[in-house]
Amino acid sequence: MTKIKWIYLVVIIISVGAVLFFYNAFNGNPISKMTAQSTLKNHLESNYPDDEFVIQREFYNFKDGGYNFYVTQIGEEEQTEYEFILTGFFGSNIHSDGIYYANQDVKLISKLQKEASEEITNLLQEKVPEVLEVTPQLEVLKGKYPSDANWSKDFKAEKPMYIHITIDSRKFSKEDMLHASILIQRSLHESNYTYEHITINGNIIDENYEEVKGEPFWVVKYAVGFEHDTKLTLKDIEQYE
Repeated sequence: MTKIKWIYLVVIIISVGAVLFFYNAFNGNPISKMTAQSTLKNHLESNYPDDEFVIQREFYNFKDGGYNFYVTQIGEEEQTEYEFILTGFFGSNIHSDGIYYANQDVKLISKLQKEASEEITNLLQEKVPEVLEVTPQLEVLKGKYPSDANWSKDFKAEKPMYIHITIDSRKFSKEDMLHASILIQRSLHESNYTYEHITINGNIIDENYEEVKGEPFWVVKYAVGFEHDTKLTLKDIEQYE
């Protein structure tokens, strides 16, 4: 084979490779699509064995490299479309289950989150008076608890709660933010609270913006996230200028 033919061959291989690369990046590939479909079908059969579903439409989400599926339940009058998002290696992870979220008891969750917020805020302000707001997130399925159920730290939600906490950090150094975060973690631990993850924002007032409805405009200066057993250090505190 002559040198020119070799050059042509290399150019063709590179061109085909580039086309396949960009096609896969924006459309996925048949193997990952089949894997995602199989994962979804197994998930539906395992979690909703008494119902039958059909996939109405699907598409590859090139932004996160996953697949979005929309399914309906056979025999359901309204034919609601439930969205499932599959991510991970070859679409093997159920990232979001539309049926699960459609069955959340929104009214009860709102009630419980308000009660939990009040309880946890009072607890934390004893050690960290700068705590401004505590926003817990709970997941409770319809029919599992009566509508007048009350919050307690022993309440069994579908999974441990996520908690977001806002602190007035106008007088805080980075070291102060670390100390406050450790106190919060310790207080929750000593009071036997169970949670999946906590994020804390240390906020300051931005004087460059006008007040909104009489309230100051807060911006994030520090941020930290941790689990139950995280050993916090100064490196965990993110600072924003």
